[in-house]
Amino acid sequence: MKYMIQMNVPAAEWDAVMSGYSEQDMQAMFAHMNALNDELTSAGEWVDGQGLGGPALVKTVRAGSDGRPEVTDGPARAGDILAGYWVVDVKSEDRALEIARVLDVLGCPDNAAGCGAGRRGPGKIRKRRPRCPGRRPGRRGGRPRR
Repeated sequence: MKYMIQMNVPAAEWDAVMSGYSEQDMQAMFAHMNALNDELTSAGEWVDGQGLGGPALVKTVRAGSDGRPEVTDGPARAGDILAGYWVVDVKSEDRALEIARVLDVLGCPDNAAGCGAGRRGPGKIRKRRPRCPGRRPGRRGGRPRR
């Protein structure tokens, strides 16, 4: 079963969270994440994963009344933003939860505000549903647009 493990950070706290990391902390965190990614790959559990930028890089796109895209800067709603994700293909939900637990504390420096042990904001885990045939990514509903 495929699961998406999400790491979320309150948008208003992004700068404080990120400034809690020294360059050395960042390098250590990336080394630990890369090691875990390699372990997941070796076990055949890795599907995809990405780290994402902060709220200053977010754009929200919605269809306008004329059908053209309307683009605004910033998240679609206040609250947490997606800081990164992993998609894993594992045999059980327990295994996905184990991976999520390791990711939640992975490489967090002791002095990083809001990091690890649930302080960063909850990691979320979601079962991935199979995509509907003909469905475009990011669209609701199963019919392709013509």
